Amino acid sequence: MILIQLLPKLHNSLTHSKIPALAFWLVLIIVGGQQIFAQAAEDFSAPDKTVIYGKVHDKKGEPLIGVSLQVEGTYDGTVTDLDGSFHFSTAATGGARLIVSMFGFENVERNLSLAGTDSVTVDIEFGKETLSLEQVVVSDVRQIHTTDKARTTQLNRVEALTTAVDGNVQSAFQTMAGVQPAATTSGLFIRGGSGRESQAFVDGMLVDNFNYSSPSNTAGSARFSANMFKGTFLSTGGFSAKYGQAISGALVLETTDIPNKSSADIGISPLFGEAGFEKVNRKGNFSVGATGKYQNLGLFLRLMPSRKSFTQYPVTYEGTANVKWAPVEGTLIKSFGSIGDSKIGIFDQNLDNPTISDHTQLKNKNVFWQSTISHELSNQWTLTGGMGYGKRFTNVHQFISEEDLLPIEAGEFIREENMLSQARINLNHRHKSQTFDLGAEIQHRRDLIDVEEFTGIFNDTYGAAFIERAGTLFGRLHGRAGLRVEYSDLLSQTNFAPRMNLNYILGSKEQLFASWGVYHQRPATQQLYLTGGNLNFERAKHFTFGYNRNENKRSFRAELYRKEYDQLVLFDTDLENPSYNNTGKGYARGLDVFYRDRSLNKGTDIWLTYSYLDSERRYSHYPVSAQPNFAAKHVGNIVVKHFFQKQMINLSSTYTIGSGRPYYNPNRPLGEFNSDRTKTYHNVNFNIAYLPKSKKSFSVIVLTVYNAFNFEQTLNYEYSANDFNIRRAIGPLTERYLFLGYFVNFGIDRTDDIINQQLN
Repeated sequence: MILIQLLPKLHNSLTHSKIPALAFWLVLIIVGGQQIFAQAAEDFSAPDKTVIYGKVHDKKGEPLIGVSLQVEGTYDGTVTDLDGSFHFSTAATGGARLIVSMFGFENVERNLSLAGTDSVTVDIEFGKETLSLEQVVVSDVRQIHTTDKARTTQLNRVEALTTAVDGNVQSAFQTMAGVQPAATTSGLFIRGGSGRESQAFVDGMLVDNFNYSSPSNTAGSARFSANMFKGTFLSTGGFSAKYGQAISGALVLETTDIPNKSSADIGISPLFGEAGFEKVNRKGNFSVGATGKYQNLGLFLRLMPSRKSFTQYPVTYEGTANVKWAPVEGTLIKSFGSIGDSKIGIFDQNLDNPTISDHTQLKNKNVFWQSTISHELSNQWTLTGGMGYGKRFTNVHQFISEEDLLPIEAGEFIREENMLSQARINLNHRHKSQTFDLGAEIQHRRDLIDVEEFTGIFNDTYGAAFIERAGTLFGRLHGRAGLRVEYSDLLSQTNFAPRMNLNYILGSKEQLFASWGVYHQRPATQQLYLTGGNLNFERAKHFTFGYNRNENKRSFRAELYRKEYDQLVLFDTDLENPSYNNTGKGYARGLDVFYRDRSLNKGTDIWLTYSYLDSERRYSHYPVSAQPNFAAKHVGNIVVKHFFQKQMINLSSTYTIGSGRPYYNPNRPLGEFNSDRTKTYHNVNFNIAYLPKSKKSFSVIVLTVYNAFNFEQTLNYEYSANDFNIRRAIGPLTERYLFLGYFVNFGIDRTDDIINQQLN
C-alpha cells in the first residue's frame, strides 16, 4: 500500500523534470525492492511450497534415467535426468504420497510429511524388476536418448555461475569440448564456425543480440543474467529441426518458473550495484518481479593495465521486469522485458603515425520483450508458443586526434538500428515411446544503417515450419527425423533442411549416436546492406558420430564430426567496387572428448575436455582457402571444483591451453594467407564462493581471478598500412581480470539447493 500511495506523486514529480523515464523505473525498482526487503525479513504472505529433490538408482547404486515421480492427487512431478537426479516443487501440505514409476520395475511409494519447509530430500532405490534389462532399455517411455539434451553439454544455474568468470553464461561454455576460447569478440565459436554462426534461444525463441555491441577487437558484456535460467544446454552440431538460423551451434536456455516464495536480492561490487525483487501471490500461481543494475568498469580499468586507453570507461544501465502466471494446472505463462544502455570510448595509437590516436566512441541501447506459454491439452498433447520483440540502437563515432584527444576533423558517424519481432507455436504429442512435434515460426526484421551519405533500410519477413518424429525404430535402435522449411522474403529463397539422429542403446549406461543435417543462416546484416539484399542463405551440412556413457557420477562423451560449408559470402577487397557472392566454401572436421567425474571425493567435481579441429574455408575477404583466425587446432580444458560443506566455501579452478592461431602477415604472398601462428594460449582462472550462514537471508561472497598467472595472450595481430614491419598484438582488453562481489537474497534460503547440487 505504501508503494501504491507513493507512485502518483513520484510519477508527477518526474514527469515535470528532466529525469529520463529509465530513472523513474529504477526508482520504482528500488522502492519496490525496499518494501519487499522489509516484508521478507519478517514474514512472507505467500504460502510455502516444498521443494522435493533427490536421486533414483538401482540396487547397485547406478542412476536410473527417465523415472517418473508424482505427488499423488496432484499434477506436481517430474522425470529424472541423466544422472538419476530430480527436482520439483509442490504446494501440497501435510501427509502426501510420492509415486515413483518406471517401465520394467514395480512402483515405489514414499510417504512424505510436507510442512511447507524449503526442501525435502528423497533417496529412492528400485529393487524388483518385472522385465528384463533388454526390455527396459528398448521401451524407455520418455525417449531421453533421442533428445538434444542427452547428447549435448548441460549446465545448471550454479554450474554456470561458478564456471563463468564474468557472469556471462556463454563464457561458461568456453571450457566445453568443441568451443574455442574467445576474449576479443562476442559469441560462441563452435567447431570452426564464427561467433555469428551460433545462436542463442531463450524458451525456444531466437535472441538476435545476446551481448551488447562493442568496438572492434573488444568483447561485449551479456544482456541476460545467468540467474534468469534454470538450465542451459549447448549443441555443437546435429541439433533439432526446431532451431534455425544457425549453421554452427545452438545455445538453448530455459528460464526459471514461478518461485516457491517471494524474495528480494541485492548485489554489491566495486564494479556494479544491483537490486531486484520477485513477489509471489498467496496461491503460489502468480509472480511479478523486477531488477535494476548499474555497472561501471572505470575503477577496475584504472587499476589494471589495459591494451587500450579510454575517453569513456564502459558504463551500463539495465532494468528488467517479469511476470509468471499459472492460471490452471498444466498451464504456465511467462513474460519478460528489459531495457539496457551502454557506452564506451576507447583509443589506440595510430600504427602509421605515432603522434595520432584512433578513437572509437560507441553508444548502444537495447529493448527486449518476450512472452511464452506452455499448455497441456491432455495427457498426451502439449501446446507451446510465444511472441517477442527486440530492438538495438547503435551509434558509433570514429575520429583521429593528437595528444589533446580532440578530433582533428569530424570523423565518421555510423548509426544503426536492428529490429526483430517474432511469433512461434509448437504442438507436441507423446504416446508410449513416440514423440511428434509440429510447429511454425515467423520473424520480421527491419535493419537500418546510416553512414555519411549512405542510408540503407531493409525489411525481411522470414517464415519457417518444422515437423519432427522421435521414438523407437526397432530393438535398441532409437531415432529422430525432422524437416525444416524456411523462406526469406528479402532473399526470395526457400530452403529445405532435413535432419536425422540415430541412437543405439548399448546398455542402461551407454549409447552410440550419429546425426546428419542441413542448416541455413541469413548473411550478415552489413553484407546485405552492401549488396542490396542480393545474396542467398549460407549453408552447412553436419555429420557426427559419437559414444556416450553415464555411470555412478561419471560421464564420458567422444564425438567425431565433419561440417561442410557452402554458399558462404565471399568478396574481393582489391577491387574499387568489391563484388559479393555466395561462392565461398569450407569444411571443419575433428574430435571432441568430454569427461566428468564427481565420484572421486564428496563435493569434488572434475571435468576434462579436449578438441582437435582441422578447418579451412574461403569466405569473407580470404584470397585462398585457409584456416580461419578463430580456429585453433588443439584446445584443452581442466576444471576442478570442490565444495567444503563445513566451511560453506566453493573453490574452483580452470586451466585452458590452446595451440597457436593463424593470422594474416602482409609480408607473405597471398598464397600463404593465414600461414603464421600466434604463441600457445594459456589461461588459469580461480573462483572462490563463500556462503555465510544467516537466519534471515542467503548470502554469497564471490572472488574471481581471470588469467591469474598473467600469461601473455595474443590471439591475432594488426599491421601498419605503410610499414609491414610495424604491428600490434590483439588480445583481451586486460591481461588479468579481478572480480569481487557480495550478493544477498531475502526470502529464499538456497543453501540446501547448493549443497545438494555440489555434493550429489
